[in-house]
Amino acid sequence: DGMIIPAGGMHALKRGGDHVMFMGLTRSLEHGDMFELTLTFEHAGDVTLTVPVDLERQDKMSVHTHSN
Repeated sequence: DGMIIPAGGMHALKRGGDHVMFMGLTRSLEHGDMFELTLTFEHAGDVTLTVPVDLERQDKMSVHTHSN
């Protein structure tokens, strides 16, 4: 799957909409952690971001989970 983002454009990722799911993590993500994420774009190539883990933004009423 992918998203089309025009040159110079932006695309918001959000709960309930387009999002990135991390599978096969070797450790749990803890609130306050930072990790590097590399996104690969068709024309721009690889872009590496530093992503903060913000568990306080979780939907506390949601019972939906992707955990095994």
